[in-house]
Parts: sequence; C-alpha cells; structure tokens
Amino acid sequence: MNDDISILRLQDAWRECERHIYYLSTALTSLDPILPMTAKRFEHLTDAQVQALDQFILRFTKLQDAMGGRLFPAILDHLQEQYGERPMQEAVRE
Repeated sequence: MNDDISILRLQDAWRECERHIYYLSTALTSLDPILPMTAKRFEHLTDAQVQALDQFILRFTKLQDAMGGRLFPAILDHLQEQYGERPMQEAVRE
C-alpha cells in the first residue's frame, strides 16, 4: 500500500477515535454526580442522566469498534505488518 494512503487512513481513524473519546468524556462528566453507580442511584436516574448514560455506552461501543475495525488495522498497515491471519477470531469460533 502506498505510504501516503496508509498515513491518511491512520490519521482518519485516529480522528474518529478522538471524536468518540471527546463525547465519551463529556458524557462521563455529566455522570460524575451519580458515580459510583449504585442500585439505588440507578433506580432514580433523571431523564438527563439516562441520556448521558446512553451516550456514554454508545460512545464507548463506537470507540471500541473504531479501534478494532479501523485504528489497529491502519497502524498495522502503516507498519507493514501482516495481520491477515487473526488467531483471536479463530479462537472465538472454536
């Protein structure tokens, strides 16, 4: 792969991860008053707190997906490492 293209893919994946981290951090700040979460606090969440919790969960999931699906492959491509064989995926199937 062309080195310029691999750098652009890496930069794009990094920016996506940074965006998810920003919103993840914002949601976490909104949740700060109810942390650590307890069963009693969970039962009495306001609508705004439920939205903040949903935002946190969504961004956490999106960050994981972006890192596994785009960032790590882009890093490996840029370093010209072979990653076609993915033993973890094979182990999960067994």
